[in-house]
Amino acid sequence: MKNLKKLFIFPAFLFFFIQTASSQWLICGNYTGWVSSFVVTNNVLVAGTYGSGAYYTSNGTDWTYSASGMTDLKIISMTLNGNDIYSGSETGGVYRSNDNGINWTPINNGLTSFEIHTLCSNTGNVYAGTNTGVFMTTNNGNNWELISVPSVGYTIFALTAYNNKIISASAYGVFITTNSGANWNNITSGTSSYIYSMTNFNNAVYAGSSAQGVFKTTNDGLNWIHLNSGLPGGKAVRGIFCKTEKIFAAVYNSGGIYYLPTSGNTWIPANEGLTQLTCLMVIPFNNYIFAGTSSGIFRRPESEFSSIIKINQQIPDDYRLFNNYPNPFNPATKIKFDIPNPENGKIKTVNGLVVMKVYNILGKEIETLVNENLNPGTYEVTFNGYKLSSGIYFYRLETVNFSETRRMILLK
Repeated sequence: MKNLKKLFIFPAFLFFFIQTASSQWLICGNYTGWVSSFVVTNNVLVAGTYGSGAYYTSNGTDWTYSASGMTDLKIISMTLNGNDIYSGSETGGVYRSNDNGINWTPINNGLTSFEIHTLCSNTGNVYAGTNTGVFMTTNNGNNWELISVPSVGYTIFALTAYNNKIISASAYGVFITTNSGANWNNITSGTSSYIYSMTNFNNAVYAGSSAQGVFKTTNDGLNWIHLNSGLPGGKAVRGIFCKTEKIFAAVYNSGGIYYLPTSGNTWIPANEGLTQLTCLMVIPFNNYIFAGTSSGIFRRPESEFSSIIKINQQIPDDYRLFNNYPNPFNPATKIKFDIPNPENGKIKTVNGLVVMKVYNILGKEIETLVNENLNPGTYEVTFNGYKLSSGIYFYRLETVNFSETRRMILLK
């Protein structure tokens, strides 16, 4: 009987170990230096390194070295324009590749500074942030034109472009132009004066600051929303990327990788397995999230970056909100709930919208965990109380037909 018990215990332990070991970042490739940028084109992921040029992969595991044509191997930024990849270097200016990152050609005609801090593209144009301002090319880098003015700043830290608008960030603040640089408006108010990374997604702009987290605007900088809950204080967000319903942030100064559901307001740390928490860039590719760090490239299944997952394909008969587990918790807990089939006779109308919010003991809303249309099934959502104090909190599930509230205890 003892031997039989051991047989049962060992496979169970092995299964737990395999599950635990797989739920983390794993290093991929042999390069162990600084990885500063990524770009995806034609089912190929290209990584820019600070000191060794570029690498590319089609499967995410086997990487090929690529620096042909580069005289400066310190790549700081990358962007994609059509099928062409543009790489910005520390002293060699801009390089372009039209063969998925295999070969590179310098394209610096018109640039007055070859120190490229940031690159972005929009509607066929490419923009470069340099030590002497913002430059634009309308002909694939054959010629560059200075489009910024001294009041915008000389050293440009971050750029993003969308809908014929360009936003730049320098030590002078954050500025926007809607006419290719003929006029610039200061939109710094409400955000940090030092923005190190920017991206746009669904008409929203996200800006990563030097020490105050992330800022978001949905009206071209007229107003900014501060999204810093859950992020480590005093650390720079050097890379930011959006995909579907999530925002990913790469945090410098031993910060790590964090993600934020667009329906939520608290960042979730996802650093399990990272041997180096100084992160510079993050990007999705082939159902994985790839992170560029100071010690190489790491990847992790994209399915693990979700605060809400469907855990059972069986259709429930009715709505149900379960007790969270564990409870008490520190700092994260899981909440399970059922969404039934509207044709089971018990439910007259269902519009599919499911909302779950967390409140403190005074009834103040803390976070929105779920705010989306869900098909029938059993779901599980993760709540992280990383920045909250110990105490009693409540979570409430609401649909057009159902509402229920339960209590949970955060104990640090």
